[in-house]
Amino acid sequence: MNKIIYVKCSDSRSEKFALRTSIELTDEGKKIIRKSASFEEGKAHIKNINKNYESLLLRYKDSELNIQKCKMEGETITFEYAEGESLTNIIERYLVNHDYDRIKKILLRCFELIRFNSVPSFNKTEKFKEIFGDFELSDTHPSSDKIDIDMVIDNFIIDKDDNWTLIDYEWSYDFSVPVDFVVYRCIHFFYHRMSVKLFTLDELFELGNMEKNEIAIYEKMERNFQAYVSKDYSDIGRMRDIIGNKIINVYDLMESYDAGINEIKRLANELEKTRTELNAIKNTKTWKLRNKARAIIKKS
Repeated sequence: MNKIIYVKCSDSRSEKFALRTSIELTDEGKKIIRKSASFEEGKAHIKNINKNYESLLLRYKDSELNIQKCKMEGETITFEYAEGESLTNIIERYLVNHDYDRIKKILLRCFELIRFNSVPSFNKTEKFKEIFGDFELSDTHPSSDKIDIDMVIDNFIIDKDDNWTLIDYEWSYDFSVPVDFVVYRCIHFFYHRMSVKLFTLDELFELGNMEKNEIAIYEKMERNFQAYVSKDYSDIGRMRDIIGNKIINVYDLMESYDAGINEIKRLANELEKTRTELNAIKNTKTWKLRNKARAIIKKS
């Protein structure tokens, strides 16, 4: 019997999409990933993931991108454990070292894979409108009907030979979706995951060759998608929108904290310097004579 070593439940989704994800260790010591529906309504979603795998294999068969292998086991689906390092961790190291060029190269590679094998046309279907909303998008916009909209940096694994594997492709669709919407999601996810803000959003959108007039549409598409997935549930982000609480950027808060600590250190150094100077003055003959004179005056 497999040993479960990790479990995650997607409990902020509607019952149609709520999943239980586990990492298991087989008797042979091999890791596998298993996804199962948390509710009866989610079983169709599990089957769709298997269809997504076949669809993405077709789209990327002539590319250097590997698709994480999966197979149905009863009403669950299992995945091979992709060995390597997540692209997020790799980029994080480059961020700390302020390595702009390597980060740009990686992001451009992501954008290239997202746009790979797309067609120069877009067909707005009823299913598209149900999930993403009804927006005016050019029918010549590059799109794909074999598309994983969750091609963000967390979902790429890079092995020691620099082979790329796409994982966690449950949000894939078989109808036309603009590929630049996926580029937008990749950029947005990367920007908000950066521990060091080396790029502005505008710089990243420019790097991704994004059309400015379409970014606002993609933002609305993203909100509609999140609402479609969560339905009657509200995650923290949606609760914030509903309640209207101010967003506090933790990195800005950390910078303010660091600035405050540095100011305290500066003032402490100045105080210590002043004390040293005062002690030096107190040891002068002039200061000692002054104190003797004051003592004589008090006695008289």
